[in-house]
Amino acid sequence: MESRFADATRRLRVGFSTSASQTLALHQQLHFWQNERGGVLLASSVGASDGVVEVVRVTPPHRHDRAGWYWLKLDHARVLNEIQGAFDLGLHFVGYWHTHPQARPQLSSQDVDAIMPAIRGAGLDLQRLLMVVVGGRRRALALDVCAVDCATGAWERLVPEPVSRSVDAELDIEKGGKG
Repeated sequence: MESRFADATRRLRVGFSTSASQTLALHQQLHFWQNERGGVLLASSVGASDGVVEVVRVTPPHRHDRAGWYWLKLDHARVLNEIQGAFDLGLHFVGYWHTHPQARPQLSSQDVDAIMPAIRGAGLDLQRLLMVVVGGRRRALALDVCAVDCATGAWERLVPEPVSRSVDAELDIEKGGKG
């Protein structure tokens, strides 16, 4: 895992593989004419005894999603198909991601309110899910990672944990930087 976050108790720790981080970086909302984008977070395991959720795949945006600069409505049928297809491959749905144009993104109550009806109406039996907001920074991948209680809609912001090699440096190297 290249990028890690944890809740205040460190009972929940979330990691993002290099591949997942690269997908998020590719879809940042960097220009004023770009609309929000989003997709699904998929993990290799959930509920591990050590509390680690490893996000190994992030689905890309889809042409049937509807969006504007400050809003996004994912194609619900597409999302359910992606979740089922991933489950057939041994991956688990753990949440959603979407972009914000701000360099330092933050999950908003509007974000949570927009997704909760889809969660409740989909028949997905979830106690909590992850919501990741990807910021519009050119040189670094800025993420706001939150755990949302599916019953109440309340959320907790996870904080970054130190890693041995930063995702920012790795992504910069791939873009031609010195790292």
